[in-house]
Amino acid sequence: MVGFFINYTRTGGAEQYFYALAQSFKQKGIEAELYSGGGQGSPEEVKVNKFNNMYLDTDRFSALSLMKKVYFLCIPIVCLFVGLKYFNSLRKLRVVICSHPFPTILALCLSKVFRFKVIKVVHHILPNEYSCLEGHFGKADHYISVSNEVRDHLLNHNIRSEVIYNPINLDIEINSVERSKIIMLSHVHKDKKESIEAFCNLASNYPNLLFEVIGESTSEFAQDAILSYPNIKFHGAMPRKHALSYVNKNAKVFVGVGRSAVEAAMMQIPTIIAGHVKGKKGGNFSGVLTLSNIDAVSYNNYSGRNSSSHTSSELEPCFNLLISNQINELDLPRICLQLIEKHDVNNIRKQFERYVF
Repeated sequence: MVGFFINYTRTGGAEQYFYALAQSFKQKGIEAELYSGGGQGSPEEVKVNKFNNMYLDTDRFSALSLMKKVYFLCIPIVCLFVGLKYFNSLRKLRVVICSHPFPTILALCLSKVFRFKVIKVVHHILPNEYSCLEGHFGKADHYISVSNEVRDHLLNHNIRSEVIYNPINLDIEINSVERSKIIMLSHVHKDKKESIEAFCNLASNYPNLLFEVIGESTSEFAQDAILSYPNIKFHGAMPRKHALSYVNKNAKVFVGVGRSAVEAAMMQIPTIIAGHVKGKKGGNFSGVLTLSNIDAVSYNNYSGRNSSSHTSSELEPCFNLLISNQINELDLPRICLQLIEKHDVNNIRKQFERYVF
């Protein structure tokens, strides 16, 4: 059996990576289960085992709050309770594929008792994906990076990894009817302020177009945005299938990053890569995904961090060029084929099988 350890079973890109893999393993007759701190985004056919998660987003113990310091020091006790609670399930595991710091620490500790292999998947260059605090509990047997950028980041921590891209299975018929809405898929959180506000400000200049945001919108920042931009429809979080279907049916232009941007481009929707986290060149905006930039953009997991441009200043002029048909090499069918070749879920699963069996 394969276990997947993750912070929460929500609707983000890291979670979707594991859901797609778990479903693909199950379709091949390989048992798979999720272990997480809870949430509502997991597929119905995959069992979820819950534990008390601790969100870690730092490399330093001193930066933790007092409560988290206490919980961190009690991790061996936490592992004992998890081990006892899920003993029958854990003893069947051949391998655990994990993401995020605390689930990784949990997997490393439990592996010493249940003797399963640990594969760590790292999705981002931020410490909420890989934290140096994990090293206090050992090292995973194998490390996987979802992009070349993450691979290089891990090398800076003396960790070698293999790049295995996001597994994507759209399982959807591409809409051939003309679409009419400008859609961004992003959680409406304060750390995404630059991209959210740039999108909302863009909408103010196009009153005749329909602008919508799909993504978790329960935070205080989100509530302020909803009040500040009444011309934009904020849908809140959607289950993946519903979100894909909605984007496929409605998006004339898609704005986003990462997995959701790849999925939109695979549905042959013009896609603008507009992020919020800055890369080595100081930028977070790649513009429209085209045949000429697809390799450079994929290096940083379609995040915009390959660029020196900023979403706040470049989104509007880029959008103007796109809707006036001034973007070169926007061959949507060929872009779609390239992405399918790189991200096909069955090919990705086969790459993981080399570590599982």
